[in-house]
Parts: sequence; C-alpha cells; structure tokens
Amino acid sequence: MARLSPRETADMARTTLIHGKVFRLLATSSICKEGNGNEKAYVSIAAANSAFSFVNVILAENRIIYQKRKRGRVVHLVIGGKYMGKLTYVKTLYGENVSMCDLSVEEPESMLAARVITNLQDGVRFFLKRGERCADFFEVNLSRLNGKVLIGDEIGSGVVPMEPFERLWRDETGFLYQFLAAKAELVDRVWAGIPCRLKGRVK
Repeated sequence: MARLSPRETADMARTTLIHGKVFRLLATSSICKEGNGNEKAYVSIAAANSAFSFVNVILAENRIIYQKRKRGRVVHLVIGGKYMGKLTYVKTLYGENVSMCDLSVEEPESMLAARVITNLQDGVRFFLKRGERCADFFEVNLSRLNGKVLIGDEIGSGVVPMEPFERLWRDETGFLYQFLAAKAELVDRVWAGIPCRLKGRVK
C-alpha cells in the first residue's frame, strides 16, 4: 500500500473530522422522543450519504483551488469600497513586494506583466474613452490572467450619475466585475478592512 503524503494525510483527517461534525448536526436535528420518554437521534442512511457526498465535493473543489494557487494559477478578484483595505488585504496574502499595476496611472496593456492589478474601474474608464469595452480586452487576454490578483472599487451603489458617460462607466464596470467573478476561482469583498469570501474556499 502506497504511503500518503503529509498533505493527503491532512486532507483525510480533515474530511473525517468534517464528516463527524455533519453526522452530529444531522443527529441533533433529528431527535425524536421514544415511548418511554427518552430522546434518541435517528439519522437515515440516505440523508447521511447525501450530506457526506456534498462535503466531499466541496473539499475536492478546495483541493483543486489550493493546488492551482500553489502553482500561481488562480485568478483572484477583490472588490470593495474606496479606502476599505483591499490592497492591504491583498498584501497580507501575496507579500508587500508583489509586482503591481495601478490602472489609475498606467495603461491597461501594461497590467499583463504585473501580479496585482489595482483600480479596475479606472481601466474601464480608459477603454471607454478610446471607444472600446474593457470586458472585451479581459476576455481576449483571459488565459494571461492566470495568477493575477484583480482589485476594483465598487461604484454602483451611490447616486445615479447625471452624465450619460458616467452612467455608462458605472454600468460597464459592473459588467466587468460580473465577468471576472464568473471566471475567477477566488472572489473577496473587503469592507472596513474585513474580507468576506464570496467564491472559493482556500484560506
């Protein structure tokens, strides 16, 4: 029998632990009173198998994302309000000296050489002024986004702009975030310095 690697051993232990927690949760929610007044938990095999299968799928997805991130192949999208701590959060994950491209001062074409790309909303504005859609640029270069961390401000929650161009900019930024969130393995929203995982399960 082949020996398990430390990572595989940890995965197996974690899976067993989570299965135990799921079983106890099912048992706690299925307590019935017997004729003698005693309480007893009944868990159907079908319910347990269904729950365990779901857990196994989630853990398998997590392992895939973990391996891709380890190889630097994960697309990570981070969104949130302005000055909410997005860049600080990213630096805690990827290091203080990670290469960066700031689209508020650099042209979008230069971002493909950087690991972290900030101010996506300004990239959208840049393309619109050229008469192009930013989402089209990202779609064409989708394969080159592997390993990139994309950071953007949320700009669609305030007052609707009066100027048509500003409304178009707001709309196109939202469309870009939807596209990137669908393609990214990890999506976080940062509010007041606190990250909230919206997609993906790797810590």
